[in-house]
Amino acid sequence: MAKTAVPYNTSDYFADLRFEHCIDDVVGGEGLISIEGVPLKLGENVIGVLFAANRRVRPFSEHEVALLVSLANHAAIAIENATLFQDVRRAVDELTEANGVIRAHSESIERAAALHERLTTIVLDGGGMADVAQTLADVLGGSILVLDPRGRT
Repeated sequence: MAKTAVPYNTSDYFADLRFEHCIDDVVGGEGLISIEGVPLKLGENVIGVLFAANRRVRPFSEHEVALLVSLANHAAIAIENATLFQDVRRAVDELTEANGVIRAHSESIERAAALHERLTTIVLDGGGMADVAQTLADVLGGSILVLDPRGRT
């Protein structure tokens, strides 16, 4: 039925020769006799099967088949909506993570620009190497050692 995408039913599964009987163990284990199945379809794609069954021999009316088809249509839409919601949630999570990376990078650039401006101001105001070194030490929270080309302080 999943291959043909049309509703299928039987009032007595074990006596019905239209079936390949590949699920006899499951059907028998549950004590099922009459079975109705309809495809869960999204457009032309079958995404599953909705079954109704009974533990006694009984035919399914046209009304019951139509009702199960209607339920299957609603279920297929609900499954698609749940899948789409998961996709959206995953995309939002990825965007949130990317936004955090971009924000951190932006803050780093802003700090570097502010330091550059501060150091430029020191130099333009006539500050020397000691002033630049002290400002860097303050910003980095450490010590700066300035050496000449011969490695002397």
